[in-house]
Formats: sequence, structure tokens, C-alpha cells
Amino acid sequence: MSKYYVRSGSLQVVISAIDERDAVIKAVTYASENDRLCKKLFTADHFQVNERGFDSMDSRDYMIHTEEVILDILGWDDEE
Repeated sequence: MSKYYVRSGSLQVVISAIDERDAVIKAVTYASENDRLCKKLFTADHFQVNERGFDSMDSRDYMIHTEEVILDILGWDDEE
């Protein structure tokens, strides 16, 4: 597993995961279990992920829309 830096709005989480998408799901799960971080969930329209750190985030990083993250967590498939 690799260390990923996940940012969405004011939410910033460092987490170990298999890949970027897994990192986002784990970061959301972690934040949802923490009262202080939970307030920061879903305040932006996307999540940005990299392995380099928050200070080095740019347009080349993995990005996923918040709506897609919510659908993943709920287990909903776009094709259904």
C-alpha cells in the first residue's frame, strides 16, 4: 500500500491505500467517524489525490467528483 494525500475543500487526510480511488473512500470513511473532520466532508465539488504531499498538488493529480465518491460509497453503479 502507498501513502496518499487526499484533499477536498478544507479536508486534508493522509492515508494508506491500494490506489487513489481507494484513498478517497478511506479518507471519507475516516473523516465521517471524526466529528471535527465530518463537518468538512463534501464541501467541495471534487477530491484531489497524490503521493507527493499537499503543497505539491496541481492539475496533474488524480481528481474525482464528489458525486462519484458518494455513489461509490453507496455502492451504486452508473449502469444500473
